[in-house]
Amino acid sequence: MLGYVPQELALEREHPLTALDVTAMGGWGPAGACLPPRKALAIVELESSADRRFAELSGGQKQRVLLARSLVARPDLILLDEPASAADVRAARALYVLLGELATGGAAVVLVTHHLEAVAGLATRVVRVAAGRVHEETPSSLPR
Repeated sequence: MLGYVPQELALEREHPLTALDVTAMGGWGPAGACLPPRKALAIVELESSADRRFAELSGGQKQRVLLARSLVARPDLILLDEPASAADVRAARALYVLLGELATGGAAVVLVTHHLEAVAGLATRVVRVAAGRVHEETPSSLPR
């Protein structure tokens, strides 16, 4: 299974979807194999926000809901586009720690970020693209 977390999900402010509704959208896996959406929200520490409208959440909370949505299908591979772009420093660090735990649990985690120092202690492999060229670096060579 594949889980995808976009940088953002555009929903009109008037749209009535709750955090739980958005999380449940990730349930496209085989019947019975999916993680319950409330459990996925608990993993990202947003279970108490399940009934809040998605459009009213902070940017960091929205990112965590989108991560929860990807976890519902119990993915082997999680792709993330700037997962901490809307999060404050504390929330971003917590998100990266959670991604590290998911990787330790067996999921492959691939993410795009402009903040290499944030993933320096967590990444096992880093591919940097600069000026159209691909450079592979070891995590220990990244700035902290």
